[in-house]
Amino acid sequence: SNTKVRFPKQLIAIGFPGLESAQILTHCVIAHELGHCLYMQHKLNKKLLPLVRLSKPMVKRMLPPIPYYMDDISRITNEINLIIENWVKELTCDAIGYRLFGPAFLFAAIDLFPIVQPSFDYAGHTHPTTRVTYPPAS
Repeated sequence: SNTKVRFPKQLIAIGFPGLESAQILTHCVIAHELGHCLYMQHKLNKKLLPLVRLSKPMVKRMLPPIPYYMDDISRITNEINLIIENWVKELTCDAIGYRLFGPAFLFAAIDLFPIVQPSFDYAGHTHPTTRVTYPPAS
């Protein structure tokens, strides 16, 4: 036969530990991780990063109050660019997760992320604040 066999570009295996089977909704956050695969495969950074516009308050939230930033404009620029790339990727993966799993992803994330992040207002270099991504449940 002359038919070509086409293999997938990526293989993803997901297991659910028996210990956590009672918390199966929590595993819906795996949709975010699937989002990372799609983000890379479709080179979404090239499509999304040019669309980013910053405001001064956003920049202030991104950078920690470290004195050496004040004197080195290239360090500030590099730091902001890196944070933007990371935050766009993470927020896009969250959007993909929601698109794939719908409300189950959102409820799982709201349940899980307060445990993972130190506070709703903590912003790291790789992830935006939980408050930006998932407002606290009332």
